[in-house]
Amino acid sequence: MQAILDNPKGHTYDEAASVLTGLDFTPPKGSSGSHRFWKHPSGCRVGLVDKGSGTMPVEYIKTMVQSLRTYGLIPDAQKGGQS
Repeated sequence: MQAILDNPKGHTYDEAASVLTGLDFTPPKGSSGSHRFWKHPSGCRVGLVDKGSGTMPVEYIKTMVQSLRTYGLIPDAQKGGQS
C-alpha cells in the first residue's frame, strides 16, 4: 500500500484492488463493462477502471487515496501520518 500512497503513477487495477481488499472493502459483483465500484462498511465507495492490463490513470489512484483518507481508512498525510 505504501507505494500507492507515495506515488500514484504506474499502478495496475490488481494493485489497487489488493489495497482495497486489505482494508475490508467488498469486491464488485457482476459488473458489466470496465468500471468497478468497491464498497466499505463505513460507507466509503471507490470506483476503479479494470482495463484488463496496463496501468490505471493517475487520477483514479489519487481519488481512491483521497477517499480512503476522508473516511479515516488510511492516515492523512497533512497530519504527519496520524489519523
